[in-house]
Amino acid sequence: MTDVENGAPAPSQEHERLPGQEAAYTQFDEGLTRETAWPGRRGAEASRVWDGYVQRIWSNDVGVEDGLKQAKTELQTLFSQG
Repeated sequence: MTDVENGAPAPSQEHERLPGQEAAYTQFDEGLTRETAWPGRRGAEASRVWDGYVQRIWSNDVGVEDGLKQAKTELQTLFSQG
């Protein structure tokens, strides 16, 4: 595999695979895209939460740092509920 821009070898993406992350590794192996769904039962809901914060950040309704902190908190709460 080569870097598209300069033809140099692409950096290795090899890393230790952790148990319980199979869905994420499958997505990684298949190629992530902007539309890659969050894995798990609440993935669609998490995607909507994340997309909402991204939209707020891009429209300057919330600063980047605060928006990411708020998104993280909301997503952690969502995932902790199962």
